[in-house]
Amino acid sequence: MRIARLGIAVLGFVSLIACIEYSACAQVTIPTPTPTPTPSPSASPTPVATSGCNLVYAVRIAQGGASCALGSGNRITVGCVLDVTATPLGVDLEPVPISVHGPDVAWIEEGRLTGGAAGQVVSVDNRGENPFNRAIRGYAPGEWVVRARNCGREGELRGAVS
Repeated sequence: MRIARLGIAVLGFVSLIACIEYSACAQVTIPTPTPTPTPSPSASPTPVATSGCNLVYAVRIAQGGASCALGSGNRITVGCVLDVTATPLGVDLEPVPISVHGPDVAWIEEGRLTGGAAGQVVSVDNRGENPFNRAIRGYAPGEWVVRARNCGREGELRGAVS
């Protein structure tokens, strides 16, 4: 047997027409292959979600303004008010947004800092609506320590009243 004619046509599908000598022509339809979808890229390994307190590495307490001239080592005079702020920091020591760490901060006053107590050196009071801001007012000569805690991390500021 000899193949007398072989033809291929493309019309949305492929038809193969083969005529063999001394027999009738036959038509075979070969389906058009559909392309295999390529997978979309994804992170590998899958990133772990971190949020909130997991991102707080430290808390910095820094002085803002003061109602008097500051001496070295955060030394203020009796009657002077020193504005301070606590800032939660990430591992890169850059501020972490409040939307991440939340609005809670605990201020810890050490030493003779209790309001109205005998021997009071300073008072630590709210400064406006922001819980991360405080005002330290000098009452009597002596040393003071103020700490702020956020997400289990703590920062400290030391000073003195002269």
